[in-house]
Amino acid sequence: MALAEELYSTPAARLDSFVSQWLQPNREWKDEVLEAVQTVEQFLREEHFQGERGLDQVRVLKVVKVGSFGNGTVLRNTTEVELVVFLSCFRSFQEEAKYHQAVLSLIWKHMWRCQDLLALGLEDLRVTQGVPDALVFTIQTKRTMEPITVTTVPAYRALGASVPNSRPPPEVYASLIQAHRYPGMFSPSFSELQRNFVKHRPTKLKSFLRLVKHWYQQYVQARCPRANLPPLYALELLTIYAWEMGTQESEQFRLDEGLATVMELLQDYELLCIYWTKHYTFQHPVVGDFVRKQLKKKRPIILDPADPTYNVAEGGRWDIVAQRACQCLKQDCCYDSGENAVPSWNVQMAAPTETVSDSESGGDSSSDAEELARCREAAMPAWGLEQHPQRPRAGATNNQLPTSQPSLRHKVDEHKQNGNELQTTPEFRAHIAKKLGALLDKHKVDEHKQNGNELQTTPEFRAHIAKKLGALLDNSITISEVRKPPKKAEVQKGSSEDDGFRLFFTSIPGSPEKEAAPQPSRKRRPASSSSEDSDEERQRCQEAAVSVSDILQESAIHRPVQETEAKKEKRKLKKKAKKVACVDPAVATTSRNVVQSRTEESGKLNGDQVSLGIKKKKRKKKAKKASETPPSPPAHGTVLRPTN
Repeated sequence: MALAEELYSTPAARLDSFVSQWLQPNREWKDEVLEAVQTVEQFLREEHFQGERGLDQVRVLKVVKVGSFGNGTVLRNTTEVELVVFLSCFRSFQEEAKYHQAVLSLIWKHMWRCQDLLALGLEDLRVTQGVPDALVFTIQTKRTMEPITVTTVPAYRALGASVPNSRPPPEVYASLIQAHRYPGMFSPSFSELQRNFVKHRPTKLKSFLRLVKHWYQQYVQARCPRANLPPLYALELLTIYAWEMGTQESEQFRLDEGLATVMELLQDYELLCIYWTKHYTFQHPVVGDFVRKQLKKKRPIILDPADPTYNVAEGGRWDIVAQRACQCLKQDCCYDSGENAVPSWNVQMAAPTETVSDSESGGDSSSDAEELARCREAAMPAWGLEQHPQRPRAGATNNQLPTSQPSLRHKVDEHKQNGNELQTTPEFRAHIAKKLGALLDKHKVDEHKQNGNELQTTPEFRAHIAKKLGALLDNSITISEVRKPPKKAEVQKGSSEDDGFRLFFTSIPGSPEKEAAPQPSRKRRPASSSSEDSDEERQRCQEAAVSVSDILQESAIHRPVQETEAKKEKRKLKKKAKKVACVDPAVATTSRNVVQSRTEESGKLNGDQVSLGIKKKKRKKKAKKASETPPSPPAHGTVLRPTN
C-alpha cells in the first residue's frame, strides 16, 4: 500500500527513478518464479494425455509464456503467470471449440498425479470461466515458499511453424472469422504474435508500461475489486499507441508526459478507435469487410493487433477508469516543480490511415484508404473540446521527438484563439454541413407551422433590431406645428406630390422643408380717437372672421360639408357688419357683439373646441372696450336719444 501512495506523492521529474527503484523486478526473485514455472512446462511437454471421443492421442506441441512474464513488462512481486499450451488434437478452430472443455478436464486429472507439482504445493486447482475458459492452480517457490498463480489455456496452433514475426497468411484470419465464435475465443492461438508485439519494444517503453500497469492495479483494480473493469491488456495497447503517435516511436521521451497523455486518453475513452495492420490487412475481401464493420461499432475500440475479432475494450467499466484518470491528473506525478501541469503529447483519438506497399496493394487499395479515412473521421465527432489533433503516422521518416503540446486540461485558451476549435478535417466538416442542411430543410416547414417566430431569431437579436428601427424612425419623423393653414389648391397639390408617409390617418400631409415661417404675433394698439374706431372695429371683425376660417380650414379633413356652410355664414356676417359700421359706430359695437356671438355659435356648430373660460374672457374684453369709447358727434339727420 505504501507504493500506491508514493506514486501520487512523487514529483513528475522523479518518475524514472520511481520505476527503477520500486517497479522493476528483482533478478533473483524473477529467476525463482521462472524455476517453478519450468516445472509446470516440463510436466505438460512430457505427459501423454489420453482421453475419449477423439482425444485418445493428445500431445503438447508447444508451451508459450505470455502476459507480463512473456513480454518483459512484469512488475515487482507479481505472482501471476500465464501459459498457452498448443495441442495436437486441435486441427481447426471448430475442433478447438468442440473439445476445449474436455481437454481442460483431462489436464486437470493428470495434474493431480504429478509428483513434482505436488512437491511444489499444488493446490486450488480449478477451471475458471472466461474468454476462453482456463485451468488455474497455485504452486509455491522452492526457497521463499511464495505462492504463484498459474493460468493454463489450451489452444489451436493456427500459425503452424511459421516465423513468429512474419505476417500470417490471410486465409488464417478468414477461417477465424468464418468460425463465428465469441470475440476473443481463439485469441490464444495468436499469443506468440501478441507477445512479440510488446517483447521487442525499447526498454524505456517497457518502463512506461510498468508505470501505467502499476497505476491501474493499485488505483483502479484494488479499489474496485467487484467491478467489471477492462483487461490490463487493453491498457497496455493504449499505452503503446500513445507512445507510437506521440513520440514517433522514439526511445527518448519523458515518463511524466506519457503518463499525462494516457490519462487524458482514458478520460475521452468514448472516442477511442485504435487498431494496427501489422498482421492483417484490408486486401482480403473477408478480412477487409469484417475489420471495417468492427471499426464502425460503438466506441471505445481497441482491436487486438494479432486478432481482428477481439475488441479488448468492449464491455468494461471505462467510466470508472476515466474517473481514476481524472484524479491522477491532479496529483504531484502530473505536475512539475513549478506547480505547472505536465504537457501531454499530441495524439489523435483514432488511428491514422496506414499506407500499403506496392507489393501488397491490389486493385481496390484506393477504396480501402477511403474506408480507413472514413473510419478515422468517424472517431473524431464534432463535440467535446478535448479533441486530439491529427499527427503523422507511426514510422514516418522524421524520427525527431516532436515538441510537447500543452495538456488537454489547458486547451480552452487555445480554442479561443483557434477558429477550428474541434480540430476536424475539411472533408468531415463538409460532410456534417451537408447533413445538417438536409436536416434543416426537411423540418423547416413543420417548425414554421408550429412556431410564430419563423426566422428562429433570439430575443436579444429581435430587441437589437427593434432598437435600430426605432432610432431610424425618430430621425425620419419631424413633428411641427402648422401656423398658417395652406390653401385648398396647395393641400391638393401637396397630397398628390407627397413622398413621405403619415404616422396616423388623421395627420395633415405636408413637408417640413416647405413650411412657411410662423407669423409674429401682433401687438394690440391703444385706444385712439373716435374717427379711427370704425376702421379699427372693421379690422377686428375681419380678424375674428379669419380666425373662424382657420378653425374651419383645420377641420376641413373631417367635415367637408360643414366647411361650405361656415363660409356662407361668414360672408353674411361680414356684409352685415360693414353696413352697421357705416350707419352708427355705437350700433356697430352692438352689431360687432352680435357678430361675435354668432361667430362663436357657428364655431360651436362646426366643432370648435375652444374652452368656455377663453370665450368668457373675450366677451368681457369686448364689452369693456365698447364702454370706454368716447361718444362721437351725431351725424347729420340723426336724432339723439337719451341713454337713460
